[in-house]
Amino acid sequence: MKIKNFNKFLIGLAIVSSGLAGTVLYNSNIHSGLVVKNKATNDISWVIDDNGNIYPTDKSKVSGAIEIPSVWDGKPVTGIANYAFSACKKLISITIPNSVTSIGIGAFWNCISLTSVTFAENSKLNSIGKNAFAWCGSLTNISIPNSVTSIGNSAFWNCSALTSINIPSSVTSISIQAFKECSSLTSVNFAEDSQLTTIGAFAFNDCGSLKNINIPSSVTSIESQAFSNCSSLTDVTFNWDNGQLVPNKLTLGTDLFNNTSSSQTINFHIPLGTKDQYISKFAQDILGTNITANWISYIQWSITNDGLISPADKRQIQGEITIPDTVDEKVVTGIAESAFNGCSALTSVNFAEGSKLNSIGKYAFSECASLTSVNIPSSVTTINDGTFAECSSLTSITIPRSVTSIDDNAFNDCSSLTTINFDVNSRLTSIGINAFDRCGSLATIDIPDSVTTINNGVFNECKSLKTIDIPSGVTSIGKNAFADCSSLTTINFDVNSRLTNIGKYAFSECASLTSVNIPSSVTTINDGTFAECSSLTSITIPRSVTSIADYAFADCSSLTNITFAEGSKLTSIGVQAFSKCALTSINIPNSVTRIDTNAFRNCSSLKDVTFNWNEEQLNKLQLDNSLFINHTSSQTIIFHIPWGTKDQYKAKFTQDILGTNITAKWIDDIQWNITDAGLISPADKRQIQGEITIPDTVDEKVVTGIAESAFDGCSALTSVNFAEGSKLNSIGKYAFSECASLTSIAIPRSVTSIGKNAFADCSSLTNITFAEGSKLTSIGVQAFSKCALTSINIPNSVTRIDTNAFRNCSSLKDVTFNWNEEQLNKLQLDNSLFINHTSSQTINFHIPWGTKDQYKAKFTQDILGTNITANWIYDIVPPTPTPTNSSNLALILGLTFGFIILIGIGSYLGYRYYKHRKNRK
Repeated sequence: MKIKNFNKFLIGLAIVSSGLAGTVLYNSNIHSGLVVKNKATNDISWVIDDNGNIYPTDKSKVSGAIEIPSVWDGKPVTGIANYAFSACKKLISITIPNSVTSIGIGAFWNCISLTSVTFAENSKLNSIGKNAFAWCGSLTNISIPNSVTSIGNSAFWNCSALTSINIPSSVTSISIQAFKECSSLTSVNFAEDSQLTTIGAFAFNDCGSLKNINIPSSVTSIESQAFSNCSSLTDVTFNWDNGQLVPNKLTLGTDLFNNTSSSQTINFHIPLGTKDQYISKFAQDILGTNITANWISYIQWSITNDGLISPADKRQIQGEITIPDTVDEKVVTGIAESAFNGCSALTSVNFAEGSKLNSIGKYAFSECASLTSVNIPSSVTTINDGTFAECSSLTSITIPRSVTSIDDNAFNDCSSLTTINFDVNSRLTSIGINAFDRCGSLATIDIPDSVTTINNGVFNECKSLKTIDIPSGVTSIGKNAFADCSSLTTINFDVNSRLTNIGKYAFSECASLTSVNIPSSVTTINDGTFAECSSLTSITIPRSVTSIADYAFADCSSLTNITFAEGSKLTSIGVQAFSKCALTSINIPNSVTRIDTNAFRNCSSLKDVTFNWNEEQLNKLQLDNSLFINHTSSQTIIFHIPWGTKDQYKAKFTQDILGTNITAKWIDDIQWNITDAGLISPADKRQIQGEITIPDTVDEKVVTGIAESAFDGCSALTSVNFAEGSKLNSIGKYAFSECASLTSIAIPRSVTSIGKNAFADCSSLTNITFAEGSKLTSIGVQAFSKCALTSINIPNSVTRIDTNAFRNCSSLKDVTFNWNEEQLNKLQLDNSLFINHTSSQTINFHIPWGTKDQYKAKFTQDILGTNITANWIYDIVPPTPTPTNSSNLALILGLTFGFIILIGIGSYLGYRYYKHRKNRK
């Protein structure tokens, strides 16, 4: 029993010990041969040798992401053992601690899934061994620590996915075949203060994607075929000066760039003044078979006392260049005028970090036909005239926040430019003349809100531009600004636009433009502004426009509708302003004082023209000849004119004025439509102007009512009368709504109902009267909403008033009610009759004597409406009953009889008094 219990004790102790050990291992990794937990992988056990080199005990368990411990079995991990992870085909990423100083031979050889190698911060790695990462076909990049001094033989051989490598300054030697057959390697970057001395044989052999390399001047030995069969290599930069090129300082193997399959030309960039020495040093056997050398000296800069830089020899300007921040200890503040003009081999321009450049001179990069990109420093404030003109390969440009002006022709004829990026907080205020002219690939542009002026021809012939947003701050659009933008479909003006002027031909030949909303701030539409916009179908001319100049809409072959805003200030229509348009009708404002020759020339679809001038205005009107001339066929136009002006119009608009082939039909009286039920409406609302009279019959039918919406929106209607003897009994829904100029109307005695919204939004209606003996019984919903009424006298025949009947009649001060108590009790009222949505309003309600309590009880606050205060005034005298003929006779007889009785009584009393006085005497 005791033995059994002791055994149990040992087993328990073992379990506890193993649990504790596991916990300690997980946290500190201190026991050899035991399991290290790795959250990203299966459990791995490690072995560390006496030299501190580590390797996994079972490679089959190596998969996914692995992190190598920095301490194992109480020993610091200083190296990765030879072939430690070789052929671990499931290994994806490895993290190496900063304690490791060496990576052994073939440590990660043939790890075909390895994509990432991460070195801990402050790595002490000194060497990368032979074949260390060879045949790691998935490895795309690796950051070699700045502690490594040597890269061993074939270290990265056949890393076929590796695209770029940065060689730190600490590396002194790249051994034989180190990067051989890295077929995707496009760039090798050496640190600026590189200490590299040796590049081994075949180091970059068969790197078929490598395009350029810059060899540090610290290199003293390049062994044979170091860059052989690098078939894409086009540019090599050497940095040795004449003193370093001597044999005892620079040793070169043979066939350095040898190409065994085809001819290859390489540009060798060398310091100025060393060309002869390089040609002598790099003989053909040194360069290799099939290699042609093109020797190009470095850029030599010139700088003015003002800090303006330019190349001393433009022939040196090829490929990608960097503009330095200083030259000859002078700070570079600008690029001189025409500095790089015509440098057709220049492809890309960068600026040194910390650049203080503030200006790019006129035509500085013009005609750089191969230039594809430029990173403009954030210190630049001005892009001058023609700076990038005719850079036909430039595809995108970013304009920094600091730039306040882009001057004339700055990007003119950049035919490949597709994208212009402005900083979200751009300070740009002005875009100069033809700045982006003929940028035929530009599809969109977001003009900064800070811009106030778009000058002449800025986007002329940008044939791919589809939409444009004009910010609110723009006050002027110049001549030809968007001319011939043949794909432009949409122009969006900001709702708060301050635009006043649209220049000549600004949007001419925009063949895809279908509509445009001209801002209400614009005062002039200049010559040809929208000429030949062949898809434009409609246009609204805002009230602010005073002149439409020559050819403004000429040849807009789809333009069918032109609307002039109410209250238009338009005074002149220029020569051929609307020639060859597809207009079917037009209503010309009476503000117009001049129409120039051929204004509506060859508008062959034009059927109806409305003129609004009165006789006085007509006398002052200036007209040129051939306004409506049709060169191809006869055309009849119906001219709608004010009543009673036919003779004057016919005298004014002679055949010479109208033009050849034009027959005028003058209509100066209203044409009416009437239903079988007797509801009347105008056949053509355009005839409804000024004062009109509603007839009592039409086509021998009695007019019994005004049809729904009959005069809705007749903004020129000022006053309405009804023919004597009118039998009108109803005014329909919306009958006179939005008749903005209607000032007064007298409702006939026969009318019994006024429909919903009948006079709604008649913003000038100040006076409405009801004929004596009115039979009106109902007033509909919002019947007089938003009218300018100051007072109204409602007949006592009315038995119902619907909701909001006098809604927002904010000028209404006095309302007269005429119902007696009996009528008041029968009256049906909806809520909010006088509601005012915007402000408080007091209304005087005039009512019959002795009815105040009843009216106050009837017209509760809900009935009156929000914001209405009622002032009840009982100043209406009840009407005296009208006597009949028989009652007149009775009254006369009664008065006569009463008068006789009074005389009799008076005579009797007088006689008795006389007798009394006489007896006393």
